[in-house]
Amino acid sequence: MDTLTGTRAAPGESVGDRRAAPVVLTEKLRRPETTGLGRPRLEAPLVDGVPGSRLSLVVGPPGSGKTTLLARVCALAPVPTAWYRMTSDDTSEATMLAHLARSLGTALGRSLAAGGTAALLADLEQGCPPALLVLDDVHEIVGSPAERGLERFVALRPENLRVLAGSRRQPDLSTLRLRLWGQLHEISGDDLRFRSWEVEDLFRNVFRRPLTPEAAAALTRRIGGWAAGLQLFHLATRGHTGPDRQRAVGELGGRSRLIRSYLVRNVIGELPEDRRQFLMKTSTLGTLTGDLCDRLLDTTGSATILDDLAQQQLFTSSEDDGRTFRYHEVLRAHLEWALQEEYGAERARSFYAASAALLEGAGMTSAAVRAHARAENWGAVAALVRSRGSDPVVTATGTDLVLPPAVVQFDPWLSLTEARRRMRAGAVTAAVTAFEQAESLLDEPDFRDSCRRERGLALLWTAVPADPRTLPDHWSAVVRIATRRPVDPAGGATWSPDDDGARLGAALVRLLAGDLAGAATLLGPLADAPDPTHRLLGRLAATVPAGWAADRSADTAAEFGRIALEAEFAGLPWVERMSRGLAEAALVAGRAPDWRIEACDDVLEECERAGDAWGAAVLRTALAVALRDLDADRSAAAFTDARGRFERLDAPVPAGWCDVLARSAARGGGGLAGDDGAHPGRAPGAAAVPTAPRRPAGVGDGPPAEPGAGPPRVAVRCLGGFDLEISGRAVDLAALRPRARAVLRMLALAGGRYIHQERLVDAFWPGADYPVGLRRLQVALSSVRHVLEPHGPPGLDWLPRRDSGYRLAMGPGSRLDVRRFEEHLTAARAAAGDPDATVRTVARQCALELYRGDLLPEDGAAEHLTAERDRLRVAAAEAAAALAVDLRASGRRTEALAAAGRSIGLEPLQDAAWRQLAALHEEAGDATAALRVRLQHARIIAELVPAGG
Repeated sequence: MDTLTGTRAAPGESVGDRRAAPVVLTEKLRRPETTGLGRPRLEAPLVDGVPGSRLSLVVGPPGSGKTTLLARVCALAPVPTAWYRMTSDDTSEATMLAHLARSLGTALGRSLAAGGTAALLADLEQGCPPALLVLDDVHEIVGSPAERGLERFVALRPENLRVLAGSRRQPDLSTLRLRLWGQLHEISGDDLRFRSWEVEDLFRNVFRRPLTPEAAAALTRRIGGWAAGLQLFHLATRGHTGPDRQRAVGELGGRSRLIRSYLVRNVIGELPEDRRQFLMKTSTLGTLTGDLCDRLLDTTGSATILDDLAQQQLFTSSEDDGRTFRYHEVLRAHLEWALQEEYGAERARSFYAASAALLEGAGMTSAAVRAHARAENWGAVAALVRSRGSDPVVTATGTDLVLPPAVVQFDPWLSLTEARRRMRAGAVTAAVTAFEQAESLLDEPDFRDSCRRERGLALLWTAVPADPRTLPDHWSAVVRIATRRPVDPAGGATWSPDDDGARLGAALVRLLAGDLAGAATLLGPLADAPDPTHRLLGRLAATVPAGWAADRSADTAAEFGRIALEAEFAGLPWVERMSRGLAEAALVAGRAPDWRIEACDDVLEECERAGDAWGAAVLRTALAVALRDLDADRSAAAFTDARGRFERLDAPVPAGWCDVLARSAARGGGGLAGDDGAHPGRAPGAAAVPTAPRRPAGVGDGPPAEPGAGPPRVAVRCLGGFDLEISGRAVDLAALRPRARAVLRMLALAGGRYIHQERLVDAFWPGADYPVGLRRLQVALSSVRHVLEPHGPPGLDWLPRRDSGYRLAMGPGSRLDVRRFEEHLTAARAAAGDPDATVRTVARQCALELYRGDLLPEDGAAEHLTAERDRLRVAAAEAAAALAVDLRASGRRTEALAAAGRSIGLEPLQDAAWRQLAALHEEAGDATAALRVRLQHARIIAELVPAGG
């Protein structure tokens, strides 16, 4: 036995010979545990292999999630996998080949020669089955003999051996030749960025600390979807309440201690001082070129430095082949903070002022406005906006530029910029007022004409009737007319086909008239439109009609997500917000866990807070369509709500569509037209749009409504924390005293069943005389009624009494998460004997999605809850353990590991889960991890079970 390497000498080889060979460190060959969020958009091409690809390459900056992605692909791959994490001591070709041979030999179950590249390749040629080689941290050997040896190996390896490499910078593995031949599959740092819906999934399903869609989008924007930043934010806020986490998102920036520490340790700390100073000072530019940096720093060679930073993936990127560069949002925020800390506020402002002058001279107006604002030179901001006020780039700067109200109030050009910002946010009513304010500040004919023209366009989208003689000459005016009265969609043929705006208007009119094929023909060319508004709205309109088929919902949501990201960069927050909401609705159409429906409602509430009434109406309609096959009652209520919203906007055509779609759903139709072919936006005589078949409707879990009572739909969450919604709106319970809230929680948990008043008194006033306790109960019930009263129709008794019992009134379609949790478990038990595990697997997954934590943790150790709380927790643990068994049997090892781990987290004495965990590690070839699991299991038993027990 070789004591250095822990391996035996091969036949014919002495131990002395082996000691002369490079030492193989087996820890480098151990695949990391598969953790984090599964991202099929990245994983699927790497697991299945891209046809024609000879090499898959994942390149991204530190903390971008490369290793997590590679480990998940390794776990999901259907072929033997070899893992090799390279380090800085692997730069010799012999050392690299020794590790490569050991890793591949272990995966293929045979010994491979490590005497050189030719010998290793010859050994592999003697029959290599399909396999996957994963190389992590390839940047550690860049420029070394090991890299040249690896390049030869990759180029000459057997066809059956796929290679997947992860690196912080582009390695020299013949990538240029492979790219030219179409044989390279690349995943870039931008691909690795988490999208906002992935951030929602991460915090809800992995971190178990849900964020609202608004907070998830803001967090994604502030840290640029950086994986390590998301993890650091979670660590920094894991002890916070939900509202505190939402506030922490708004406060996140360069001052975040954990993020600052990570960047200093993993990025800044690896750089020489002159390079650190370069980054810090040039961060004031925002948009960087070699020439701008040279002039700012009075030096030369900046272009080479920028290119090198981008090549090293040091949070520096270029989207135009090296003409301009930008720093990642997280790095820029840190650098700007560090600049102020090191040089002081006054000197930092001078750097921004110098940068603003350079940017303005280079014609980079948007970046110049931001730099002037950071220098607090508001006069320069106003002058720049004034001189370039019609520039669409300038009008978009308000997206991330917050101007002091006192400055805006008295400067006409900044007031105009603020009015345009409100318009881009979708707040058309507020924009009308802001345009009026701007117009009143400057008595200059052209300026006032501009304000009046833009105010007229904003006014058109309010409920104020428009005078046909004063309609703006704009494509959106044609669309607005089509929302007020049916039009002949063929009229679009007379509009200029070379005008992207006119083309978009014609397409939207055809959509309102139900002419999907005609709209699609017009929308196609808009995919390459230079104006982002035309391009993104065209893509949005093209995606919406196909967005509600269950089998296409994930792809549709991904497209909506891409549109949202581009809209954010283009400075169109109303398009970004609507795209996010439509993505949520598309996911609901595919599969509807409660939190996805709630997320869609949350985005709608974002629209309402922003004053975007049109966005709220569209998203309510989208949710209604998505719910048709899942919750008929809630879908009908959403259609009614959407119709009312459109009517208040003086838009009878989309309001009529809500009626048509609701009738179609009630009759079993699933398309965008009624079964009778009626189209509220189309002039008579046009053909009907065919409809798709509808799936069977789901069954609600609320109690039947009492005749004449008319209670609205109620949604109750008790698992992981109490939450009450009525008709889709959260109920604010802050006005209730703690004891009254506890009474409401107990009634809500009963799910509409009556609870005897004696039981309520015993639960909450156990030490009081019964008459005293009863009076206190009546006071508590009265205060609950007072809080709930505004949420229902006049005269509704929210807490009806029968005999001596009370219950919470819950209308059709009401939901109680505890009841739905148990229904899913019942469905799983009913399918226990089925050889096909699909039904019970899905049922248990749905149950575990609902189990967000202990039952009503707000009530602490309340005697009336402890037994039920323990029962539900054990039920969830057992469901997770059983789920692990079925997932393991179906080959879904990664998901099985997660399920077994969750079972143990809920109930440490869940023996079945411990056994599955150990078996899964053994099947993955990790005997050490399996032994560690068994030892931990034994220790848990020893700690929790009394001696002799």
